[in-house]
Amino acid sequence: MIEYLSQKKVQEFIKEHQNDDPAQLMLSSVSKNWKHFDKLVEQIQSRQKAKNKLPDWLEAEGLIWPPPLSIEQASSQITAEKKLDFIKSGGSMVDLTGGYGIDCYYLSKKFTNTTYVERAEELCQIASHNFEQLGSDIKIKNTQAEHFLEGTHRVDFIYLDPARRDLNAKKVFRLADCSPDVAAIQKSLLKKADQVLIKLSPLLDISSVLNELESVAKVYVVAVKNEVKELLVLLKMDFEGEPRICCVNMDQSGEDDFEFFRSEEQALNLPFSDVKRYLYEPNAAILKAGAFKSVGEQFQLFKLHPNTHLYTSSSLKPGFPGRIFDVEQSLPLEHKKLKKSFPELKGNIATRNFPMSVEALRKKTKIKEGGEHYLFACTGQEGKLFLLTQKIKQNSHDEWG
Repeated sequence: MIEYLSQKKVQEFIKEHQNDDPAQLMLSSVSKNWKHFDKLVEQIQSRQKAKNKLPDWLEAEGLIWPPPLSIEQASSQITAEKKLDFIKSGGSMVDLTGGYGIDCYYLSKKFTNTTYVERAEELCQIASHNFEQLGSDIKIKNTQAEHFLEGTHRVDFIYLDPARRDLNAKKVFRLADCSPDVAAIQKSLLKKADQVLIKLSPLLDISSVLNELESVAKVYVVAVKNEVKELLVLLKMDFEGEPRICCVNMDQSGEDDFEFFRSEEQALNLPFSDVKRYLYEPNAAILKAGAFKSVGEQFQLFKLHPNTHLYTSSSLKPGFPGRIFDVEQSLPLEHKKLKKSFPELKGNIATRNFPMSVEALRKKTKIKEGGEHYLFACTGQEGKLFLLTQKIKQNSHDEWG
């Protein structure tokens, strides 16, 4: 199939129709002129999904694309390139779980020699073809990660992204259920490399990861447009001490970074307060990492409630890693009173530590979606709150979620 999809006329057809509706293409008369037409359309679907996710690869000629679902699950260019900031450059690296080779390709830019290891023969063939088209001389090894690890010499860096699906293709989230089991082979990993970067499910609990892995120097929580995409763990040989937790949120304008130690977070006693003029909502990476008190302490903010991860201040604190809102008023939840205070009845609603869902609130208040106002239903020191706010633009981190 790779040989067929690599043919010049096939690649020209894929590129010519890359913006067409795949469903319409399947029904069109042109389908009769091509064998394996479903595979051609699948390539078009994958290219469409890669448009914003892998722009460099989209510009390359002659690549064979993984199925659309695999594109959705794969690393994006922005997260793959960000990993380069987390590691030291060196002479040699190994990717023990190569897959479609996206992370491997970008990580290889920091090393003189790179080896891609993958147990699935077809994936090795696709990666080999694509690396050649991309002008990369990455070596391909079709074998199990554990087998390669036993026989390889020492390298500067190892990367692995354990498979998070069982034999029935169901998602798994415990380290022990992933393949390979990084907890079981961690000592072997650190015997073979000074630094090891492991990509894990963003749904994994950070505490459980730290309990199972040794020599963890840093944990990276990486979000794109305020959605957590990756949880990365950096192991360093002979590292002792407490790992630093690093939170990153990226979008087109740049990124927000925040770092902390869990021991410091646990020792802090952040003050609480009623709502003041400004309201602060941390980005998704900080919330995933659990820096609930550290972020407030660094920016000298008050928390609304122990279980409400919203913060407030009388004076504006620019540079906050998240979104800032100007609080206009606290609204009643009773529709008649609400209409007098907020006759527009249009806004973006979010709930934080509140007993009602957004849908239930819209039904109760009759507030339509949209507009420039942001309404927070939350719990504060004074009880249940419904806050009418306007967002303050710091940069382009403006997505509502």
